[in-house]
Amino acid sequence: MRYRRFKALILAGWGASTLLILGVAAAGQ
Repeated sequence: MRYRRFKALILAGWGASTLLILGVAAAGQ
């Protein structure tokens, strides 16, 4: 169970950073 929670945390962090990068790229244009 601990591994599944850790994996979910990684995916959430990756998704958040991806959205952040896309937002910065859109703002940069």
